[in-house]
Amino acid sequence: RDRSTWVVEYGPFRQLPALSRRFVRLHYVSNTPFVVFKNVTRTVQVSHWGNIAVEDFLRISNEGANLTGEYSRVDYNSWAKNTGKAVLKEAHATLPYSASGVYYLDEIGNISTSNAVRDLSANIVRLRVEPRFHLFGGWSANWVIGYNLPTEDFLRQDVADSEQFVLNVNFGFHFDRIMAEDYTLKVILPEGAKDIQYELPFEIDSVSREKFFYYLDIEGKPVLVFNKKNVLPFHNQVFKVSYRFKQESILIEPFLI
Repeated sequence: RDRSTWVVEYGPFRQLPALSRRFVRLHYVSNTPFVVFKNVTRTVQVSHWGNIAVEDFLRISNEGANLTGEYSRVDYNSWAKNTGKAVLKEAHATLPYSASGVYYLDEIGNISTSNAVRDLSANIVRLRVEPRFHLFGGWSANWVIGYNLPTEDFLRQDVADSEQFVLNVNFGFHFDRIMAEDYTLKVILPEGAKDIQYELPFEIDSVSREKFFYYLDIEGKPVLVFNKKNVLPFHNQVFKVSYRFKQESILIEPFLI
């Protein structure tokens, strides 16, 4: 074993039978939280009035070794460096640079210990999320993170056909090095959108369609529902949704008022 790089090497092995294999067991100490999202539901609602609302419902869990006994503030000092090494104290996400109105909630309400900063050099928004209580092994929490995006940055109108639109948004979520065991993405299009098509850069488990009703809706907004297991940061790629929409349709709701 090379202690400088923490690489374990086996072999060399010679004259091995074809397709032979043996099990190897490694025992090591890892003082880091093993965090996964048990399920994530992302909603992307498109409005031709100039806004795209994005909201994530996340069920986060620390799958590391369970806490032994009861929680004690005497034994655990949240600000001490040498205690609670396997505890999730905060998480980091990157949002689009044009994101605004960022909010972070749990089941109780707003959590003011989070903060978001625009990084001009990287052209992103860096979001630091600190949970209301630090997550020990076996503990879970429900988070809600949302923000708004300007439509002009993600929705394109065909120059030759004014009723043809293409939406370009990311498929995955924004947290690094965290996997989602069960991921659902809902794309809510304006009421009256027709001929809806989509283009994904990878395979998914299932796609379905449904309706979403909001204030003053008559027929309901069409919704594309994408489902995929074991979503990684790799899957946070741009995909396309194209549809036809008559611009005068956005005037129906104001006339109803």
